[in-house]
Amino acid sequence: MIRKLIFAAALLVGAAAPAAALTMEEALLDALIAEGAPGDAAVSIVGRVPSGIDPETLAVASARYDAASGRFVVQIKLASGRLFGLQGKVEPGVDVPVLTRTLRAGEIANAEDVILTRIAQSRLARGALTDSDDVVGFSARRQLRAGLALREGDFEKPVVVRKGDAVTVVYRVPGVELTARGKAMANGGLGDTVPVVNVQSHKQIEAVITGAGAVTVSPQDVALN
Repeated sequence: MIRKLIFAAALLVGAAAPAAALTMEEALLDALIAEGAPGDAAVSIVGRVPSGIDPETLAVASARYDAASGRFVVQIKLASGRLFGLQGKVEPGVDVPVLTRTLRAGEIANAEDVILTRIAQSRLARGALTDSDDVVGFSARRQLRAGLALREGDFEKPVVVRKGDAVTVVYRVPGVELTARGKAMANGGLGDTVPVVNVQSHKQIEAVITGAGAVTVSPQDVALN
């Protein structure tokens, strides 16, 4: 199976993203392609896969693939020399982003941390992410392990303003720019709207975060003072 690496940021610095480890499904598809399976499909395995098998060195003793039904049976050779049968189906695949390394909670995913891998469409979980743009540049809400399918809610915009931070409030209209000191009343990322208290007037307004320690208010918002 051909993996699609995400090079966006890596190309800018002249470095390629690291490749993730081959999965069992990909290793089986590689063997089944020789039996007529389409190379742009994905494998769905039925049943248990023995632990301790390295997909990178998978020893396939025999493979049978039925193009009409998409079903397959593969005999793999274990380290003990015993043969073990795996069966499943070759079906349309969906490319999903996975991490090439574990991210800690709060850590931002860079382009080199993400790779697209193909999974069987039937195995696509509800809420699964299918676009790397929903991962790169976002912050992990919790620790996320490498190689696992990612879901909605796993990431959030990086927090650039935290509750209690001092911020510069900018009020801008054509030809006029006023500033005041404020205090953020909630966490937020770039583009988020958060409540901010003007430290002079003690009035609370809604402001849009434009950077670390910086927010803007529109003419429709409450006056700065």
